[in-house]
Amino acid sequence: MATKTPTVPGFFKSVPASIYSPSFFAGIAGRSFWRGFWYLVGFTFLTLLVGAFVILVLPYLAHRDQINETIENALHFYPEELVVTIQDGKASTNVQEPYFIKFNEVIPTETWNEEFKEGFEVGMAMKAGEVNMEEFNLIVIDTTTPFSIEKFKEYQAVAWLSADAVYVLSENKGAEIIPLAESENILINKTLADEGMEGIWSAFKGFLPFIVILGFLFVFVFIVIFRMAYLLLFALFMLIVSSVMKLPYDYAAGYKIGFYAMTLSTLVTIVFLALGISEFFFMGTIISLLVAVINLDQAKKQG
Repeated sequence: MATKTPTVPGFFKSVPASIYSPSFFAGIAGRSFWRGFWYLVGFTFLTLLVGAFVILVLPYLAHRDQINETIENALHFYPEELVVTIQDGKASTNVQEPYFIKFNEVIPTETWNEEFKEGFEVGMAMKAGEVNMEEFNLIVIDTTTPFSIEKFKEYQAVAWLSADAVYVLSENKGAEIIPLAESENILINKTLADEGMEGIWSAFKGFLPFIVILGFLFVFVFIVIFRMAYLLLFALFMLIVSSVMKLPYDYAAGYKIGFYAMTLSTLVTIVFLALGISEFFFMGTIISLLVAVINLDQAKKQG
């Protein structure tokens, strides 16, 4: 009587089986490389969707009013009293200078969590030196003082509008220069600034779905490629484990086992991200190896 070949479960049944099913793990070595590859692709896509929902969608839904208010505030940040005139490549204003538009007035930072605020301050400090978010400026307008890096740092601003150029904070605590010499003659007041910002935001919103989709696909492809490369190392660990446990698995079999053994570690990583818990060193590898060892050991005992 012919021996019945074990049925290979479909994708969704393979997910729990990839966490614990000795018989499932015992049969991985005999399956094709491509079956494991497509499982990895499908599971990565599914978990990335879940991760995006947990990391992006849920926080947006929880803070939607606050986010929309911040966007609205940023679109209409231009001060009512400020009028900037650019004539023949020279800038002038109707206000006392230096005139500051504080970062916190445009994008309120008091609502940020401390970890995010600290990370932002560190990032800005790499460009501008030590910064205080409560005093940090988005723009300084000073058309009477000659530009210098020292003065720019003193102003603690992202951009400085001088008499003949706009200086923008750049890497290594320097500044990029945008000359006004070729600029059209223009008078910028709140009405013009608000209309311009709303036009930019409207155009951006039109492209936003494409940006999100392209960004998702880029991250998806990157993760798949990264995991394929990572499995080269994991397969080496599996080869050592197989030798210690006296299992008949070579390097290629260890690689295929890795396609499935990463399932639990990926789910744990998503939970850790959702809870804001940091992973410990080599956590994913340790979990994946434990999953493989426990299942293969049980399969060996079961014969």
